[in-house]
Amino acid sequence: MSLRSLSIESDLLRGNPLGDPHARELPVYLPPGYESEPGRSYPVVCFLAGYTGTGPMLLNHRGGWGESTPQRLDRLIRAGEVPPLIGIFPDCWTRWGGSQYVDSTATGPYMSHIVDELLPAVDGAFRTIPEASGRAVTGISSGGYGALMLALERPGTFGLILSTAGDCAFDLCYRPDLARAAMTLEQAGGVEPFLEAFFEAKTLGGAQIGAMMVLAMATCYSPNLDRPPVLADLPMDLRTAELIPDVWARWLAFDPVNLVEERADALAGLDLLALDAGLSDEHALQFGARILSDRLTRIGISHTLEEFPGGHRGLGYRQEQALARIGEVIATG
Repeated sequence: MSLRSLSIESDLLRGNPLGDPHARELPVYLPPGYESEPGRSYPVVCFLAGYTGTGPMLLNHRGGWGESTPQRLDRLIRAGEVPPLIGIFPDCWTRWGGSQYVDSTATGPYMSHIVDELLPAVDGAFRTIPEASGRAVTGISSGGYGALMLALERPGTFGLILSTAGDCAFDLCYRPDLARAAMTLEQAGGVEPFLEAFFEAKTLGGAQIGAMMVLAMATCYSPNLDRPPVLADLPMDLRTAELIPDVWARWLAFDPVNLVEERADALAGLDLLALDAGLSDEHALQFGARILSDRLTRIGISHTLEEFPGGHRGLGYRQEQALARIGEVIATG
């Protein structure tokens, strides 16, 4: 395999409120034959990692005895199952564990970073097809959510969208986490003691990671620079765990199932919109995918929905199905 790296000095991320690095490395996968066919241009696939992950981690994540993403790409391309393509792996990590690939005043403009900085850098450095029909974005969990939001918020950038277990129907996938997070934060003595313990801990339990996830989602969906240390309004009362309606409404404004009807024009021009989710997803995302699919059908947006046995963990293997779908549709030059 051939892997390159672009050093990105991001003007958009410079001076972000969390003090996260604005200089980041963007790994780039080049397909077999790239060097020997200098007159050929290639489609680009953007791989988005899930919460607590980064794009560069996908280079080494083997899932036990499984494949890394570049290894999977090499195998599928050499077998002729996927056309030669360029893969990119954005690093959109934040101090709280993820950015949801949206623009937020509390974390930074990560969606704009991808669209306005990373893609032009890749187009300038490699022989790409710099148009929507030659670009796909795919991801799992928060990565799948990011793929959907890029379609909704930045139409004309990616022509192929593939979302595996992407966050949808927030009433189903997030609300159960809020009470558990409130309990964990209370047991820690509040948000500030929780964060202090979290960043000092040598090992982290599921309750801690779950509470941090809620804080991270708040920075993305309900940012508030006047609410340190998280710089966000939480959607639940920390004493009673009851929803705070106006804050929860801000979260719901980021829910894909609530956006598709008003953004139908953004989706109408896609070459591919593919959803899938496990039938036993621990976050009920199979139901979110069904709700999203029903709304897409109602407004006449062509798409597919595939459900598969299994839950929310260990879904790296679903990349193969995503890449097969990309291979069926994506433009090649």
